[in-house]
Amino acid sequence: MYLLHQLVPLSLDARQRPAIIDGGETYSYAQFATAIHVLAERLKIAGVTRGDRVAVFLPKCFAECAAIFAPSLLGAVVVPINSVLKPQQVAHIVSDCDVRAMITEPDLAAKLSIILENSNNTPKIVPVDDLSSAAPPDTFAALDAIGEDLAAILYTSGSTGSPKGVMLSHRNLLAGTRIVRSYLSITQ
Repeated sequence: MYLLHQLVPLSLDARQRPAIIDGGETYSYAQFATAIHVLAERLKIAGVTRGDRVAVFLPKCFAECAAIFAPSLLGAVVVPINSVLKPQQVAHIVSDCDVRAMITEPDLAAKLSIILENSNNTPKIVPVDDLSSAAPPDTFAALDAIGEDLAAILYTSGSTGSPKGVMLSHRNLLAGTRIVRSYLSITQ
């Protein structure tokens, strides 16, 4: 395992196990994989290709989890943006790393529309509606990639100036996952 999206098990025995608990709702790995593939297909339709930056501007929820994994299937780079940031801060991040698409919900997109329309970079908005009930695409082949490929750009808080992007490879993310899983004793 060396790519971000490979963390989601696709074996038949794993697919029915709980993957995410969001409030009172429990989602299986099958539902999670479907949501990831549906979002990846929406990104593909929006014109996202290998190396493109994809912002995820959502509150902590099931859709945000799926949105973090979806760009990996296309060889794109995920840029998580905290949903409580001010529109000007979001616009800085979107412009700084040249975001091609933004996965968000309509209310959050509306808050940003004026700022993004007046910036030099207006990303395509990819909605997160109906992920849990959507049918997965018929086929979806992930692009070939290597563990050293860029997987994510995480922005600092900007407490000493403008936020700066920190580039992480797939291997960086997986190593971090293993470390956190180990020291928190996370098991199935």
